[in-house]
Amino acid sequence: MANTVRSKVLSWHMHGMWVVIVLGFIFHFAFDLLNRPGFLAVFFPVNESVWEHLKLGLWPVILMGLFEFLTIRSVANNIIHAVLLRFFLINGTVLIVFYTYTFFLGHSIVLVDILVYMVGVIVGQRSALRLFSSRSLPWSWLSLLLMSLIVLLFGWFSYEPLHQPIFMDSRTGQFGM
Repeated sequence: MANTVRSKVLSWHMHGMWVVIVLGFIFHFAFDLLNRPGFLAVFFPVNESVWEHLKLGLWPVILMGLFEFLTIRSVANNIIHAVLLRFFLINGTVLIVFYTYTFFLGHSIVLVDILVYMVGVIVGQRSALRLFSSRSLPWSWLSLLLMSLIVLLFGWFSYEPLHQPIFMDSRTGQFGM
């Protein structure tokens, strides 16, 4: 029985990694493909700023977490904590590597940015797998509350970005939509 449970969780882990990566790529282009409707700015990057690209590590992870909660919560622990952990690991990886390599090179490279996102997803998924198979942790409500605050923050800054470099569109020098 234990092998069946582990096999199911491992299968979700592997599929989830690709789901998050593919959703990230879809989300990257969705706002423009849908003719830039303002009400969708919360979900999709509205410009080429670093901040807006962090949405690629937010919504695909939340969607994957919802699927996991609905399908494997009976055999996996800590799904809500895993969503929060993945968000921080994906975006932490993206921020640290992006700012490090652009500091030395003086510019960004799209292929490197894509690979860094993929590595962040792999790191996040690997860590989620460890949480799924570890003992059940308390305070899921706290992770849910923190994720809710993060979603609200992303929503707010989609419409009211600060005039700081992380919010500036690298192509136009503008902020926001």
